[in-house]
Order: sequence, then C-alpha cells, then structure tokens
Amino acid sequence: MAQRDYYAVLGLNKNATDDEIKKAYKKLAKKYHPDLNPHDKKNAEAKMKEINEAYAILKEKCGQPNPPQPTEPKDPLEELLKNQFKRCEECDDTGAAKGTESETCPECEGKGGFYINVEKPFGVVIEFKRCKRCNGTGKVRV
Repeated sequence: MAQRDYYAVLGLNKNATDDEIKKAYKKLAKKYHPDLNPHDKKNAEAKMKEINEAYAILKEKCGQPNPPQPTEPKDPLEELLKNQFKRCEECDDTGAAKGTESETCPECEGKGGFYINVEKPFGVVIEFKRCKRCNGTGKVRV
C-alpha cells in the first residue's frame, strides 16, 4: 500500500514551514467545511476528513503535538485524602489493644461524630464534628 502524500493533500511542497502548513489547512478547512457546502455535503465531509488527517500528521512531524485528549476527571477530594488516613492494622481502627474488645461509643452512638448547625454570615451551615471520645471511629476500648 502506497504512503499518502499529506503535503499534496494540503497543496504544499515538502519544504513547507509550520506556518504554511497551518495556513493551507485553515484555507482548505474553510473551503470544504460541510456546513459551508450543503449542496455537496457528502464529498465535503470526505475531503474534510482527508484534510484533517493530513494536518494532524504533518503537525506532529513538525513538532506541534496534537492537543491532549481529555482524560477521566479525578475527584480532587479523593486525591487529597488518599494517603491522609491510613488504617491501623494492629487494632483495625477500633482503638482497642490487641486481644481486647471494643464496643460502640456511648457518646456518638457509633456514628463517629455529630452534626451541628453553625450560623455563618450567609446563613446556617450543617457541619460534622468528630467525636472526641472515640476519635471518629465509633468504637471505644472496653
């Protein structure tokens, strides 16, 4: 299979500069854009695909990388807290020494904290405060 001459697709010679490639692409993209050619939309779409492919290849060869592809957005809170809270393997976060028992915290009833209403200048905000007795685990040593 013969290699396609992308310079010829854009009507350029092989010594074309980055600016000439960009200029030729913009000119042809405007000329063959399917929305500007409603009478011959099918051929315009085919030509536009060919022009886009040629431009992408030549742009890459000339050191202008394609724009980065979008990636899966990451949860910023998850990233921030990823290594902040590590489980205690010795007590499995119960706070009880190895070989001893733990029970539900009587202060927070095992919830690990309390929801409280806090008045702010812009209104009332509900905040979660960690229980000081069980340190937010919901369990205490027996």
